[in-house]
Amino acid sequence: MSNHERVLLGVTLIRISVFVMYALVGAISFRRLYPRLSPFCKQLATAMLAAQVVVIFLAIPQHPSSLFDQWLWDVHEEGNIPATLASAQLALVAAATAYVAYHSARSSRVWYLCMLVGLAISAAGAIPLESNSLFCGRWDFLPLDGCHWTHHYEESLEFLGIWLVLVGLLGQLSDAAPSAGRSVRAFLLALLPIWVLLLLLSSLMPCLELPFLATPSDVQFESRLRLRGYRVDREENGFVLRLYAASRTPDYLDQGYSVHIVDQDSGAALASWDAPVAGPPEGILLAPDRDHIYRQQVALDFPPELPIERALWLTLSIWRGQAGARVPQKILSSDHATLDDEQVILQEFAPPKR
Repeated sequence: MSNHERVLLGVTLIRISVFVMYALVGAISFRRLYPRLSPFCKQLATAMLAAQVVVIFLAIPQHPSSLFDQWLWDVHEEGNIPATLASAQLALVAAATAYVAYHSARSSRVWYLCMLVGLAISAAGAIPLESNSLFCGRWDFLPLDGCHWTHHYEESLEFLGIWLVLVGLLGQLSDAAPSAGRSVRAFLLALLPIWVLLLLLSSLMPCLELPFLATPSDVQFESRLRLRGYRVDREENGFVLRLYAASRTPDYLDQGYSVHIVDQDSGAALASWDAPVAGPPEGILLAPDRDHIYRQQVALDFPPELPIERALWLTLSIWRGQAGARVPQKILSSDHATLDDEQVILQEFAPPKR
């Protein structure tokens, strides 16, 4: 399967899974919830669901005709169509909640007020501060010196806002069931450790994959990163390389990978790919000062000028980002052959036939 076919398969699987999710939630809602809605509320809920379906399917990776089209439908960006729809839906939630609070019993209005204030605080962190993550003295009344990141304010507002929503919901629970049964209390108390356990299992997936899916290796770099295994899947026009590395979290986050195709006769690199600086771990890590297994995937396409008359090497090097520069990391020990003190040879392969 070529890289293009693999991308198309991935997009198709995403679309199928999203369709199944929306179909399941929609079917349950139409059967159990819609009969209890007024005609106007049915129309409004249906319109918002239809808008979501259109936006989500247009945002699924495809081949945009321009950078503008790519930004316009990107669910990670701010100020575009998906972000506008999300903010409009949030505004409808703040308005419906306010209307219900106004017509509810006086004793329960405080809990709705908690929810409204919490939603407003969370939205203040999620929308304006996330879209303007760096400000440099733009507000004259703030005694700013230089530029400041807003991430701490953004996350703090979102945490605080959702906590107020939680207080509002717990207040309604207290009014509806002052003496909650043991099953309810047990469920609420057990939810947090169960959720943490699920996140922990997610972070252990690379460790579980390593003995079954990877070629074992033991390559130690001076950055304290240790290559424990790798998997090379040969495609028609390239490779898919999966790397499994052990490292402490503080040592890992500023490192990156470079993969090379090397001519065995001259030792020259015929093609190179740089993976982004290593991303954060999956799930959660309860012991960041200990080594954990990290998984990194790189897709490699063969360049058209690749020679076909001799065998080649696939090699790996590690670099560290320091002050905007890439500092190569030397190999301290290796159970695989090395090309020099910075590149380890992962595999010898024959170039594709033309």
